Amino acid sequence: IGGGLFVERSGAHGYDVNPEAVQWLKRRGSYRHPESLGPQTLTFWDSLEHIPDPVRMVQCAKQWVAVSMPIYESAEAVLSSPHYKPGEHLWYWTHEGLIQWFRRRGFECREHNTMETILGRRGIHSYMFERVGE
Repeated sequence: IGGGLFVERSGAHGYDVNPEAVQWLKRRGSYRHPESLGPQTLTFWDSLEHIPDPVRMVQCAKQWVAVSMPIYESAEAVLSSPHYKPGEHLWYWTHEGLIQWFRRRGFECREHNTMETILGRRGIHSYMFERVGE
């Protein structure tokens, strides 16, 4: 949930692996595990790359998945990236690799932009994926 601003302003529910974030969510009555909620939309703001089992998490979304994360030019580029964080980032994707990863799970990319990179967050891309098949 990061700093909690999205949950706070949107009225959304949240899930996190950080115990402090979980407590914050629970105090607000906003904690929900995606598997129990069955949400229409899941958002992963700089977080999908931290999740041990992203397949399980993404499959909880009924229709949409929004993702913002570091994207790499190649496997070799990971090692020289400021986003290379062994033990913290568990997954590293290229643009095409992420699109294919979602496609194999029944989602198509409906939007892609690099606005965060344009605004100064080097290598951050944003996506919106829609579930297309059941």
